Amino acid sequence: MTTALEVLRFEGWPGVPVADEAPSPDLEVTFMAEAWGAHEWRWTFGDGSGPTGWMEHPCHHHRSVVTHTFPGPGTYPVVATARNCRDGQRRSEALLVRVGDPDAISLTRFEAIGCGEVFCAFARGELVRFEVEASAVPERYLWDWDGDGVVDEVTDEVVGHRYGEFGVYSPVVTVERGEGVSSLGVGRLLLVQ
Repeated sequence: MTTALEVLRFEGWPGVPVADEAPSPDLEVTFMAEAWGAHEWRWTFGDGSGPTGWMEHPCHHHRSVVTHTFPGPGTYPVVATARNCRDGQRRSEALLVRVGDPDAISLTRFEAIGCGEVFCAFARGELVRFEVEASAVPERYLWDWDGDGVVDEVTDEVVGHRYGEFGVYSPVVTVERGEGVSSLGVGRLLLVQ
């Protein structure tokens, strides 16, 4: 009798995965194990919840499917143990499940649309549009339009800005997701009249 353990699917997988591409702790994860000739199954999830009781199936039932919700971020060894009518029991190899931090976020890109590598010029009063990419969907954007360390505007989406005075600016955006925070500055913006 052999066993094989694999993740079957993630139920409720978010539209944009968290930074480490692991399931969030509040999602149910479905597991499937196969063992030819299995009669009973028991699962352990490596999170202190204790093993499930023996789940009885008809003799020679080779598959067990369970769902489990992990208590928080971490790496958990999930093990399925199968027993059959004649040959005792067998354990699967541990499947290490990485559960991510649902608040994790990291900015990967922030730039003004139409800029070169060093600087770019915009007319005073022109709407400067920005592109922002993050590892997860931010809940809030905090904009420091001149790079002086003071938040000038807070939004729930990416916005543009009109600079009213001639000058050189280095804007910074900070994104928040729960307790997760990440900041990134754009290159210099040279604004002309």
